[in-house]
Amino acid sequence: MDSASLLLSKRDAAQALGVSVRTVDNLLTARELPARRIGRRVLIRRSAREKLARGDHRTKNHRPHPQIRNVQTN
Repeated sequence: MDSASLLLSKRDAAQALGVSVRTVDNLLTARELPARRIGRRVLIRRSAREKLARGDHRTKNHRPHPQIRNVQTN
């Protein structure tokens, strides 16, 4: 993986995210990770991979964290 490249292969993106290539395929299918197709290659923008890793995206099954309330006991 070239550290200066703007586009990553599915394998390189999976390695950078610490997941399997199949997980990357699932993210692509769910449109949670945008990609470009050039010929037969599927390439993922480095910025999209970083955004996913930071959690700056909304997933299909996103649910906000429940708020914790202070509960007083007597």
